[in-house]
Amino acid sequence: MITITKDAAIASVKIALDISHTLRGDLRMTLQTPWGDAVRLHERSGRDGRDDIRGVFDGSVIPALTALHGNSTQGDWRLFVQDLAARDIGRLNRWALGAFRNSFYRLACL
Repeated sequence: MITITKDAAIASVKIALDISHTLRGDLRMTLQTPWGDAVRLHERSGRDGRDDIRGVFDGSVIPALTALHGNSTQGDWRLFVQDLAARDIGRLNRWALGAFRNSFYRLACL
């Protein structure tokens, strides 16, 4: 969980992920907002045999993130990662949330 205490209107969002996993195509990732909306970040895609998920993702990569625009940054943000297959293993190493409002930038990390 990442808690942001500053109340600002969101103009854009970036999510940084560092997940080690033996098959990323087994994973479902969901970002839960402070107001209760859920944004699906990853839905068992990447069945190309590749493993880890590392990078920074924004509305150009995950269009559902644009639905957060105009809402408040304030509150508890949660990332849920589910492994939907029985045989593989993984670990959420870290994640970060960046919420942008014009020139204002707020980054919170786990």
